[in-house]
Amino acid sequence: MLEEVQVDSYTERLGRPLEHTTAVDLQLAIFDTVEQARGLSVREAREIFAEELSARKITPPSGLWIDAAMTSAALGNHYIISNEARWGAEIALEHREQENGPRQERRA
Repeated sequence: MLEEVQVDSYTERLGRPLEHTTAVDLQLAIFDTVEQARGLSVREAREIFAEELSARKITPPSGLWIDAAMTSAALGNHYIISNEARWGAEIALEHREQENGPRQERRA
């Protein structure tokens, strides 16, 4: 007898299992930074982003890339790495919010 396989929401949304890749982690770090850095300076956004990268054990991209991404973050805009990373991050955020509720901002 074959076992019934349950399809989780990740598979339903992407059409295949979500691969938790470095790109997805990096996109999550960007999303979480934007949530916390909206309206702050680029320098403050960079500090928050550095904390997010450290928490995820991600090696930071080049300084110029970070400058572009954090300028967007300070303006409240998401820097999108790729569509696949964005979709994976959005699904991971939905899952996290279902389990833990919305993430609280860490503004001072």
